[in-house]
Parts: sequence; C-alpha cells; structure tokens
Amino acid sequence: MAFALIHYISLISAVALFIATAAVGKKYASNRNPLTLVFVIFILLFAVSMLLNFSKGFFEPAGIEDALLSKAGLSLGLIVTALFSSFLLYPLSVQYRETTKQKIILVVMAAMWLLAGYAAFILGTLEIEFTGVVDGASNFRMPMAILGVIIFESFVNIGILLLVVLREKDPTFRTRTLILLVGYTIFITAEMIDSIAHLAVIVPLVSMVGLLTMTYGILRE
Repeated sequence: MAFALIHYISLISAVALFIATAAVGKKYASNRNPLTLVFVIFILLFAVSMLLNFSKGFFEPAGIEDALLSKAGLSLGLIVTALFSSFLLYPLSVQYRETTKQKIILVVMAAMWLLAGYAAFILGTLEIEFTGVVDGASNFRMPMAILGVIIFESFVNIGILLLVVLREKDPTFRTRTLILLVGYTIFITAEMIDSIAHLAVIVPLVSMVGLLTMTYGILRE
C-alpha cells in the first residue's frame, strides 16, 4: 500500500459527493424531472471517480494498477463532460422544438458524444506515460487528444451556461444557472491544474468544492 494525502482527500471528496448524489436523488424522487436524474448520474460518476483515485493508494505509484485506474478515471471524465453537455443542451432543444435551431442543437449534442467516444477509443490504445511520483502519488502526461476534447467540451459548456445567464429573464432560474456556472468554472479550474505535479494534491478538494456548488444550484428552490 502507498497511501498519500491525495488519496485521503479523494476519499473525503467521494463521501461528500455520494451524500450530494443522495440529496439530488431525493429531489428527483419528488419531482421526477429527467434532467434532475441526469444530474444525479453526473454527480454519482464523479463520486466513483474520486473513489477510483482513492483506490490508487492500495497499489504502488506508477504501477500497472495505477495506470488502469488512471485510465478508468479519464474515461469517466470524458463521459461526464459529454453528459453535462446534454444536460445543458436538451432544455434548449425542447425550447426550439421543430425548428432549425433544434436540429443544430441536437447535432451539437451528438458531436459531443462522438468526440468523447473518439477520445475514449484513443485512450484505450495508449499507454499511460508516468512522469514521476510527487508527495506519494504518481503523475502522468495527459494524452493531448484526451485533454483537447475535455477542454473543448468544457469551454462549450461554460459558454452555454454564460449564454443562459445573460439571456434568462426569470431571476430564480438565472441565479440557479449562475451558481452552476460558478461551480463548473471552479471544477474546470481544478482539472486544468491537475497537470501541475505539486498542485495535484488539491485537485480533488477543489473539484469537490466546484461540484458541491453545482449541487447547491440544483437543490436551490
């Protein structure tokens, strides 16, 4: 076993996100809104991702098990990024039902999933290239194809949230969307600093703060 601080922070983050999943799940049980269910899955997958990161502590850093867990975590990252795109775009497609705009939105949704699928395929064919061990945890060079897809889709999601905030007239919905935007921006910031070895230890904590902020936005009445 090679547990380090980052593994324990990941465990704490996983527990917090499982609690958040239960809270949003309770809301879904009362309103049966399919978008709420999508967000339940979104948060749940990140809780699992944090648990995978914690599980690395059971193995030697930069070993084969570490590589497999890293690949699994990246795969979940690709899925949840595309899933969040669908979470944001589906209401817009309903709003523009039976118009050209709806077709464009549906094409964008499909493209997000195709990009995620392409990146997942590339990930499956690559070997994780570890660059060293810092503070007891391994670091690896992020494959550019995977990093590019995650960054592109993340900024598309931020753009959609910003557009909704600027155009929304309902103050309650606008505030909720603004909270989502703030939380998602915090989360993306964590993903960006993940490649900086000496800052990697705070990534699970910053990610958790961002995701819990988003959860608050969903739960807010």
